Amino acid sequence: MTNTNTYTAALAALRTTTDLTAYDDEGFALPTPETGSLDAAESRAVRALRAVSGVAAYVEDGEPADDVTTPFVDLISDTRHLADHLGVDWREVERRAERNYLDESVTDPS
Repeated sequence: MTNTNTYTAALAALRTTTDLTAYDDEGFALPTPETGSLDAAESRAVRALRAVSGVAAYVEDGEPADDVTTPFVDLISDTRHLADHLGVDWREVERRAERNYLDESVTDPS
């Protein structure tokens, strides 16, 4: 994937759990989102696409393809169980994740 719109276009094509699992099965290699060669929109798309594997792992056979919320809920719930086990302050995770998301969501001024 070298076209500057490739990652944004790939992300735009993901709408259902079927799309998520199909994309995950392809196993695309993604650059680090901080790569200087990516504009802000492409960097955000790469960040989102890096999360597909985690979410796709929670897609269950037989579930409605348009229910993309349930895999997110299950992933976050299980991640919180792991955080508890490791002694991670979940509120700190939420605060920092929200700040990172907001910082990364700022539109590129160029």
